Amino acid sequence: MPARKDRPSLTRASVVAAALAVADEEGVAKLSMRAVARRLGVEAMSLYHHVSNKDDLLDGMVDAVHEEFHA
Repeated sequence: MPARKDRPSLTRASVVAAALAVADEEGVAKLSMRAVARRLGVEAMSLYHHVSNKDDLLDGMVDAVHEEFHA
């Protein structure tokens, strides 16, 4: 099924990037699946196609930051 034009195409990388932005701007305490979804303009359940749960999202965030330091 092709992505609708009014809905962003999500990837694991885009979900992780949005989570990093939320954490940078609002702090890790405010990080939630709903906050990430709101930033991306989607429903929170859409994120679960790309990350299993919040722990998986946090793991992805750690990996992304690690890659930045070692790139």
